[in-house]
Amino acid sequence: MCDLFGLCCNAKDRATLSLPIFAEYSQQMPHGWGIGYFDEERAIIKRGAERAKDSDAYFETIDKARSKVIISHIRYMTAGEMCERN
Repeated sequence: MCDLFGLCCNAKDRATLSLPIFAEYSQQMPHGWGIGYFDEERAIIKRGAERAKDSDAYFETIDKARSKVIISHIRYMTAGEMCERN
């Protein structure tokens, strides 16, 4: 199970206000996170196997992500193991 965040804009934007707030929900969803966005035509996917609000990589990714489309999830493990690929 996971919670999802999505941003879709007419011009490139950043989610530097929304994604840190979204990370606060990782208190209840502590088993990983992911952020996806486009850099020109290339899809960028970053993820981690730790609580988003405690992850330096999560916040570094927020600072880099600038796109018309940004998606993120935070995970509560119901199957599988706690690892980056999940």
